[in-house]
Amino acid sequence: MKEGIHPGYKEVDICSECHPFFTGQQKFANRGGRVEKFKNKYGL
Repeated sequence: MKEGIHPGYKEVDICSECHPFFTGQQKFANRGGRVEKFKNKYGL
């Protein structure tokens, strides 16, 4: 890599004791696809 043209790289530490993915508190958004939205909108 060339010097001085790339942004700085920072490591991110994820705590396995408090992160929602590991504690089971993560919420999944079930948004559905386009077809499901169309069917729900028009009652098909």
